[in-house]
Amino acid sequence: MPVNLEESVYRELARRSHASGLLHMAVFFAIVASTSIPSLWAPPFYCAIALGSAFAAARFLIGRAFPAWQHGRHELWRSEYYASVLLMSATLGLFIGAAILHFGVYSWETQLLVTFCVGSGPISAAAFTPALELLYAVLFLGLLPPAAAMLWMGAGDSLTAGLVFLLYFVFLLFFSRHLNRQWIESVERENALEAARLEAERASKAKSEFLTNISHELRTPMNGIIGMTHLAMQIASKPEQLEYLQAVDSSSQHLLRLLNDLLDFSKTESGKLELEKHTFPLRETVEEAMRPFRLLAREKGLALSIEVDQAVPDNVRGDSGRVRQILINLISNAVKFTLQGSIQVRVACGPFTADRLCLEIAVSDTGPGIPPEKCRVIFEPFVQSDPSMTRRYGGTGLGLAICANLAHLMDGQIHVESTPGAGSTFRCSLWVDKGRDTLAGLERNVRPERLTAHPRRVLVVEDNALNQRLVQRLLERRGHSVSIAQSGAEALASLESQDFDVVLMDVQMPEMDGLEVTRHIRTSAKATTRCVRIIAFTAHAGGSSRQAFLDAGMDDFLPKPLDPERLYNAVESGLGE
Repeated sequence: MPVNLEESVYRELARRSHASGLLHMAVFFAIVASTSIPSLWAPPFYCAIALGSAFAAARFLIGRAFPAWQHGRHELWRSEYYASVLLMSATLGLFIGAAILHFGVYSWETQLLVTFCVGSGPISAAAFTPALELLYAVLFLGLLPPAAAMLWMGAGDSLTAGLVFLLYFVFLLFFSRHLNRQWIESVERENALEAARLEAERASKAKSEFLTNISHELRTPMNGIIGMTHLAMQIASKPEQLEYLQAVDSSSQHLLRLLNDLLDFSKTESGKLELEKHTFPLRETVEEAMRPFRLLAREKGLALSIEVDQAVPDNVRGDSGRVRQILINLISNAVKFTLQGSIQVRVACGPFTADRLCLEIAVSDTGPGIPPEKCRVIFEPFVQSDPSMTRRYGGTGLGLAICANLAHLMDGQIHVESTPGAGSTFRCSLWVDKGRDTLAGLERNVRPERLTAHPRRVLVVEDNALNQRLVQRLLERRGHSVSIAQSGAEALASLESQDFDVVLMDVQMPEMDGLEVTRHIRTSAKATTRCVRIIAFTAHAGGSSRQAFLDAGMDDFLPKPLDPERLYNAVESGLGE
């Protein structure tokens, strides 16, 4: 997260500490040891080495300890760190100045020490750039004593050398100021970028939370609209009434698809879309995706055909809902934009490994085709090949973008081959796991009877009155016995006084939500209550939500809006998705 400039200065000083001070002292020792100073001037030499090394070690240890000093103790850390740096610099500067006075300006020993001193200036400037006041003090203590010694000797050459040393000192001051300004600007840029990143993350989180909440608020009334329309169509007595109800149902399904597209796009954009894995019958999934478009294709005079290669296995393991979604989006576009001719859906088996295989899906049409320059951009969000398409046919331009994201999540890809005026072929590759025949896959091919042979005692825990009536009527028409609880507390009381086979549990309820009620049920003293089958009834049915339901003790979930077939399947056989 962004930090203030002062904290950035201390953190950067600590990062640059490491062992540079100790290395500096090692170089100083090596240079001086190569001269006659240790033998001719031993006490000052060993004293300088001992003090300088101690201060260098202190600087190293204090720098490494910075993380432990971060919380409210910056000033104390600063005082100790600055003291160790300045004492080391003063030790070396005074020793070099004293050596110049003792050995003379032009002795071999003095020349090596002056060279070391001149080289230390830029090194100090690089090490202490963040703290300009510290850098100035280091340069002052390290360079002025030698310069003062040269000037003190008073000879012509010594005076010239002293003046040159002073000019070098002034140059380093200006150079250090320039480095410091550059460093401050870089820190300010980094802080601005970090602040912008955090703001973007907050905005993205707020958007995700808004979409999650609006999803629930929209799906709950839509559940009532779609469900009640389904019931009304079954008892409509006049063709005109049935026509109106079918129009309501069609519009509701269109609105639901639009809502799902927006939510899916938001999830894929934020990287939160998770794929499920279960064994499912592939051929049936393809047929389910085709079924809604057969009547529309017939009304437009289009030939709609499907071809599944014999090499494609009957059952595969993956996310059937997402495979179906890709097929529906591709077939929907083909039917929408094709005015005459035919549409063909082909599914073949591509490359495979020991436990995985690649499904190759191709949807071909004889529509208007897509210009070559548009073949790539149509997979971007909110883009259509022709802006007039939106006005003429409707749509958000999200379908192909979602297909591309889903294909990527399944380790595949999607592209289009198109000739303007002749039609288009969308090719999509999806990797799935190899499956095997399962009882669940076989039973999905069997349509349930109007009345079940094994009626269940069902407790519906739902605070929305419309949803209560909808679920009650759907289940009672199948022969089940239904009781209603409007809150979590009422549900717990009902379970203590009666026995139930299944509990349909709304997740979002006031006071006590569905997850909390489920945890109470699983810890009940009554054995039949502890073991009752609990099915979540919710607008939140994504991967992370599903895991939260299972962790709380639920057995299954049903997404809103309700699909009657999935409701019957979950309640009667326990095979709901």
